[in-house]
Amino acid sequence: LWKKDVYGILSGSQPGGFIVYDGLLYLLDPANTLHTFNIYSGDPIWTYVSGLDYWSPVDLPAIADGVVYFGVSQGDFCNLVALDVANQTPKWSIGFKSGLNQAITNQVVLGDRLVYFWYVDEDLGGICALYAVAKSDGTIKWRRITGPKPFFGSSGQNSWASGQVVYRSLDSGGMLYMVTGYDDRILYALDAE
Repeated sequence: LWKKDVYGILSGSQPGGFIVYDGLLYLLDPANTLHTFNIYSGDPIWTYVSGLDYWSPVDLPAIADGVVYFGVSQGDFCNLVALDVANQTPKWSIGFKSGLNQAITNQVVLGDRLVYFWYVDEDLGGICALYAVAKSDGTIKWRRITGPKPFFGSSGQNSWASGQVVYRSLDSGGMLYMVTGYDDRILYALDAE
């Protein structure tokens, strides 16, 4: 249907994850920038520049109710951003000290009232944790330790506990199902609240 050269638009050697919502494709790049493109033509629509210039291992953003949620990083610090798509301004942003030049890992997952993400938590000594924050204002509601402290092996491959998180809404609340990767490989079922 169409093909668009975005070499001059995207920064870094490898783009991050993308999602499609309401006629737009939302694409993160390693320069902590969120780009939107028309899904029918591929034409750029708008760009949000976070102001952080460090390469970020961004993954999959999430979007609901006119707000896109994604992670950005710079050095040992990273932010989770809730961006209002109508005016391209942050609704809120929360920052963390991550260490190891790592950002929010894997995808951002949306529940009914909370946003979930994995993060290499410097406050826990660099151990991986799953966080839940309020959609409304980014207030941290809880965190669960989910993996060992990452390390870099001889091949340069890191071993943080990445994996997948799935949210399921239930009449009595919500459940999170997740599986961690690399060294531990554990399947979890958690109360989402």
